[in-house]
Amino acid sequence: KALSDVNLDVREAEIHAIVGENGAGKSTLINVISGTFPQDGGTYTFCGRELTNLDPYKARKIGISPVFQEFSLAPDLTIEENLFLGREVASGGVLNKKQMRAKVAEVLDALGFDLDAKALVGSLPRAQQQMTEIAKALLHDVRVLILDEPTASLSERETERLFEIITALKSKGVGIIYVSHRMAEIKRLADRVTVLRDGRLVGTVDAEMVSEEKLVE
Repeated sequence: KALSDVNLDVREAEIHAIVGENGAGKSTLINVISGTFPQDGGTYTFCGRELTNLDPYKARKIGISPVFQEFSLAPDLTIEENLFLGREVASGGVLNKKQMRAKVAEVLDALGFDLDAKALVGSLPRAQQQMTEIAKALLHDVRVLILDEPTASLSERETERLFEIITALKSKGVGIIYVSHRMAEIKRLADRVTVLRDGRLVGTVDAEMVSEEKLVE
């Protein structure tokens, strides 16, 4: 089994890290949370309401926004087109490109990402594709943001900017699930840490109360 009897709770205004070796079940867990994989047992409660038959579209509608390691970008479309792919603004079957362009410019400016909205995604280096994925996740209101190894492709400066964004989102009440194997990032950002091993829950601890050595153990 990829997951067996794993319990996870995420609070508002919390950065909740998930750690574990390859094959621990981290990716499966966040795929269930974001509606990509159906749960085959247990309950899923969001803001006091039990959810059933969740899919990625429904998850995004209620504010659950994932950024996976494997990008979900169309390389032959621009950044602007990718951000609104499946969420286009239209009236009478005609795209409102002016409104979408303005929204994209607003989001990129707020994030401080150096991206050309008209650039084809396939022409971008991986770091800029990562930024595009993050911008896509934050295009609309977010209640839960899921980040899966988000700094893997980023420079130190870009990573610092991402941390600023995460901290700002936390201050606005967003719950953040942060999947990473980088202990320094976990100790810097996380409020709580959940450890998985072989598809099972080892435990959830307050980040302040546990050392890096203990987490690895």
